[in-house]
Amino acid sequence: MSTYSWRYDPSGPSLRTTSRRTLVTNMGNPGSHPTRTLLLSHNHPDILVVSRDSGENEDDDALDRSTGISQIRAFNISALSNDDDPYDYTDGDLLGWSLRNSVGVSEHPETGGIWSVENSVDDLSRRGGDIHADNPAEELNFHGYLNDSDASLGGNYGYPLCYTILSTENFPSLGDLAIGEQSPADWEGDHDVTLPGDDECSTEYVPPVLPFQAHTAPLDIKFDENGTRAYVSFHGSWNREVPVGYDVSYVSFNNGRPSAPQDSTNTTISIIYNIDRPTVRATASALSASHGTRQGVCGSALTAPARSSS
Repeated sequence: MSTYSWRYDPSGPSLRTTSRRTLVTNMGNPGSHPTRTLLLSHNHPDILVVSRDSGENEDDDALDRSTGISQIRAFNISALSNDDDPYDYTDGDLLGWSLRNSVGVSEHPETGGIWSVENSVDDLSRRGGDIHADNPAEELNFHGYLNDSDASLGGNYGYPLCYTILSTENFPSLGDLAIGEQSPADWEGDHDVTLPGDDECSTEYVPPVLPFQAHTAPLDIKFDENGTRAYVSFHGSWNREVPVGYDVSYVSFNNGRPSAPQDSTNTTISIIYNIDRPTVRATASALSASHGTRQGVCGSALTAPARSSS
């Protein structure tokens, strides 16, 4: 799998099919997450950001940064001459790794900050207890600025070792853990990996800026012109008995950051939703507003397939 470019004349419009050029190679994964998201920066138009997903629900290869799997990287495409070989995906500047399935990536129009929305794991359990209905949270993650040389950029966001807590109700061995923090969970099958403890997950990995309701499956994020709202499309998932998602919501921003705190369960306002597959509140009373306040319009035009991989 590769990234290509073509010469395009918008005045026509016309596209020269013979002008295809390969920009980035080695982006293929086995498994069920075939998408690769592209973002061309407005603030730095020479920079192309590419998000590459995991190969499966729990992907051991995401633990090895050299694989390029479950990462977001940036490429200076103007530095490539016509005679140059394309970039290998692992050549790009690392904006974040151990990101399971960050399908939506966007640039804040005022600050230039790079944000992504993460589809987290399915069928989660912890210490033998099934917690998958309302855990783990889907995520809104921040990846810094494309012109920033801060050594803290390119951090490890925890997958597949640590997952973000959304509901603490009946959460096994909760201890001092809180909503918005990360914790380890049981793994499916056999893996030659030592899982971290609660303290390590809470301190050694980059937590999300905001949690979203589990299994809403955010697929895209777009900012309004002045960066005060981030619109997120929630596809919904097969992995919850009572379906959630199937709507378009927004997250309020102030000074380039979300207005809601990291431990909030009321992070989105729903503006378009599917009346045939309604967004249902999580079962815990603390999550009664977990997917925001509903307002605006509804309709059946957003009907999703019965099952999708999130």
